[in-house]
Amino acid sequence: MSKRTTPFPLPNGIDIGDDVWWYDSFDMLHNGTVTGGMEEYLIIKEKRKNGALGSSIGWPPEACFRTKEECVEHHQEQIYQKSLELKDQIADVTGLVKFMWQQMMSVEFIDEPACLAVRAKAKELLKLEL
Repeated sequence: MSKRTTPFPLPNGIDIGDDVWWYDSFDMLHNGTVTGGMEEYLIIKEKRKNGALGSSIGWPPEACFRTKEECVEHHQEQIYQKSLELKDQIADVTGLVKFMWQQMMSVEFIDEPACLAVRAKAKELLKLEL
């Protein structure tokens, strides 16, 4: 007898009561127990590092996996594919420096001295205004 309590099948062979693994938007690996779900998201009770259950979260089912290994492998493949896309956007040294600058400026914490140094060197070496 199945333990499923949803009127629709959950993806990746996942069922209510199963442990799942996923990466959040900050590339942090999490795991928890599926307590419910809808077609567009699973309801997961997150497990803390000490094993205690934390808060519930809704997460897309296609981003959840039954094993840590499967989750990590999928995540690494996504990172690799994205890196290939980004690599194609960089045509020369100027493009490389601009790309690195944009990435550096998109983070939450900005190291102001490093930014000033990069801008000065880009101008000095490449005649590039960032």
